[in-house]
Amino acid sequence: MSLKVLVTPSKSGKCLNTKTGAIVLKSFGKAKRRPRKKPFLSDAHRLGRRRHCRAERDMERDNGKVCWSDEVTFEVGEDLRTFFVTRGAGREEEYATKNLRPIFKSGRITVGVWSCFCGDEMGPLYMLPQGENMTAKRYKYVLQRLFIPFYERMRAKYGEEVVMQEDNAPWHRAKKNHEIPDEQGGEPYEIARTIP
Repeated sequence: MSLKVLVTPSKSGKCLNTKTGAIVLKSFGKAKRRPRKKPFLSDAHRLGRRRHCRAERDMERDNGKVCWSDEVTFEVGEDLRTFFVTRGAGREEEYATKNLRPIFKSGRITVGVWSCFCGDEMGPLYMLPQGENMTAKRYKYVLQRLFIPFYERMRAKYGEEVVMQEDNAPWHRAKKNHEIPDEQGGEPYEIARTIP
């Protein structure tokens, strides 16, 4: 909402001075700020995330014994135009839905990277070929070749309670990635996982 709209009362239609409006807003801790960019989340997504976080908190798991794994894509061709929202300071208002700038993927070139870490140990880094996305087949390759050796090292260092943290991406949920045969095709390898 622009400052001009804020200083125009709906009934009278007369516009107050924008500087007066800015002074009043500032006295209430409001200022013009850029909105945070976050992927769009529906109410169902938010509720599911809250449930998962509460369940994890109640488990009292040692976060130093979690192998945090994630993929990230760097996008070329993103809309970099700047606009502002009027809000107060602090994280609560900063990440309120009305103050976010939703981002959607469309017509961009992507470069993907996968990596993981556990405690103070950095895991391997895997770069996807330019323009290609992670798939269940590629993720299985990453788990077999890169993650399992790192996971074994972490279990030797921290103990059997080490788990893998994944998000709910489709390639994580793929059935063929839940029981991974070793590279020689032997017994399936079980990874203790936690997925929100």
